[in-house]
Amino acid sequence: MNQTDYATEQGLFRLGDQRWPNRAELQVRSEIIDPFSYAATLQGFTTRNVERTFGTHSLDCALLERTDPGTMSGPTQYCFEHTGSALRYTRGWGWFQTMYNDVFSFQGRSMAREVNVTDGGKPYLKLRVKTIESVANIDAKDLAPQPTR
Repeated sequence: MNQTDYATEQGLFRLGDQRWPNRAELQVRSEIIDPFSYAATLQGFTTRNVERTFGTHSLDCALLERTDPGTMSGPTQYCFEHTGSALRYTRGWGWFQTMYNDVFSFQGRSMAREVNVTDGGKPYLKLRVKTIESVANIDAKDLAPQPTR
């Protein structure tokens, strides 16, 4: 899928694929741009910090657990490197688990070049960042809608 949405005073426009994204394609945005979006919607949870081991790696994790003792569910988890603030693993809605690997710094932010999402332990989505770069000059005319024919 290749799609760019942009808005101007004349309305909302889309370049590229005109269809709406499917479930997996929508997941890409959450996993790359806003991995904490699910946690922001939660209510009635407490936080507990634990150390978890993944193979040979050990991470500091924040578990978000329901405060209602009658509710059964696995906790939402966000795990980070011991030595920094880079997000390395999440367990969010349902059975989704996400691993962030090959982490690097770009403009003061940690980013992963490899993102692997599983659903119920089965591969669901694999993302590979090939290039990331800042935009040097932005000209408003480059964002103007193309004339319709």
